[in-house]
Amino acid sequence: YTGTGKNQMYQYMDKTCFGVGGDVGEHGRFALYLGDDFYRGSSTKTRCYDNEVLAHKSDFICAELEVWASAENYNINQNLLIQLTGFWGFG
Repeated sequence: YTGTGKNQMYQYMDKTCFGVGGDVGEHGRFALYLGDDFYRGSSTKTRCYDNEVLAHKSDFICAELEVWASAENYNINQNLLIQLTGFWGFG
């Protein structure tokens, strides 16, 4: 989905969740939301992307998560990478 320009709530992340495509509507939900355990998630239609629900049901269990990163053109600080993997429990 392409951003609609109706708001600029494209991404949000803190130690409790990761959300994409925010909406300040009735419940302040996201097009895609994963909690800090990367197990429980939800998806709702949002004005940010004018998307449909991205799962079979609005609330779902995440069975598998694949994360990609490209470091080809970036100077990655190894200490920061170690901190981030520890932050998310991958190290």
